[in-house]
Amino acid sequence: MFGQDESSSVDRVLGFLREWDRGSDAARKRMLDSFVRQNSGNSSGDLELHFSHVSSLFLARLSTNLRLTCMFGAYLGLQLRAVEIFLRATDHDQYRREFVEHGGVLTLLDILSLTNIKETDKSHVVKLLLIISNSGPKFSEIICECEGVKAITGYLSESHVTEVQETFNLLESLLLESSKYHQQTCNHLIKLWSCSSEKVQKLVTHCLHTLLGQMASGHNIVQPLLNTLTLMNLDVQEEGKCLHVNTHNLHTSYTRLGFCVFVCLPAAIHQILGSVDLKVRPALLTGLLAQLQPPEDTAEENFENMKGVFMQQATAAKTIRLLCQSSQEVSAELLSLGVVKRLLFLMGNRRHVDSQIQAGLTLKYFVDSFPVVLTHVSRVMGASLFKAFMHKAEDFCTNMTETEAANLQANEAELVLDVKDSAAVVQQ
Repeated sequence: MFGQDESSSVDRVLGFLREWDRGSDAARKRMLDSFVRQNSGNSSGDLELHFSHVSSLFLARLSTNLRLTCMFGAYLGLQLRAVEIFLRATDHDQYRREFVEHGGVLTLLDILSLTNIKETDKSHVVKLLLIISNSGPKFSEIICECEGVKAITGYLSESHVTEVQETFNLLESLLLESSKYHQQTCNHLIKLWSCSSEKVQKLVTHCLHTLLGQMASGHNIVQPLLNTLTLMNLDVQEEGKCLHVNTHNLHTSYTRLGFCVFVCLPAAIHQILGSVDLKVRPALLTGLLAQLQPPEDTAEENFENMKGVFMQQATAAKTIRLLCQSSQEVSAELLSLGVVKRLLFLMGNRRHVDSQIQAGLTLKYFVDSFPVVLTHVSRVMGASLFKAFMHKAEDFCTNMTETEAANLQANEAELVLDVKDSAAVVQQ
């Protein structure tokens, strides 16, 4: 039996719940405001006392109301503050479990995708998801099962996101707590390369580097990275959306996405893989060389249809150069795979200046580093062209004649060195 004080308290709470059930939006807003002021920072024990040990009944109502009203943005910030009181309540994770069971995670993720919600409210949602994720692997897996990574990275791709660092803290929390979803996380992170924010790109790079250390097999990250090069198949001169860059090594107009892939992706691959982990290296290098391969039956293809392919080749050549500059072992391994012939062929592609330039700069690195490559390339090019190439590799292709370009593409001489042999002739 309840004592008189307990009975009075129970009656008060039941009256509060009836008022909530019958109340208008204005009444519920007033009740939430009072609840937040009275209970901010309270423990679960305090909340149980406040609600006479039926606080779960109010949390269930709050979760349902949030689900029903979030799309309209009605007093959303106040509702999120009330939910946070329950999620932050110390002692145990009872309220977090109940909030998840009431569909709270799905509601929070849906809010991130809504276009009419204020940025401050979306930032608050990220904080709540981080609280849930930090509660343990089971909670993190629930967020991932609800396609949380897709929703979070989709939110990050928006240009107006303010709490970028905290959002990446959430992604890293999911990485650490839910290894089961590493591949899914990897794929969605790489898609973030369509975002034009430099800060987001740097944080994506950091996350992927962390992810590579967590994944059982580094090979799982290589193909999605290489697949990013296919983003260049978008129209790289779409009117009104292009960045025009005219420097010594970039001559075309690009969409913002194309610019990110060509300028940022090679450096990111280099940083993500660090010292080029031995488990990952063969798959990565083979994949990059495959990107240099000329597509079959494309000689008569319309240039507009080939822009994407040409930019894939240019980006692959640039990526190879960055990887080689940091590791002589990588250079030697690429020589053993026949990279020189592919670079010479690409240099002869007069249909696309940028791929010629990137192939030339990469080949110049090999020529400067390996005497045997110098001898081979000078023989293929001929004295006059080779002299121009050595003088200014980034510009020589602009003065190349059609015959000289055709000779480079017709070259059948393959320079393939054993890894040990090629490593032995690297200039120190």
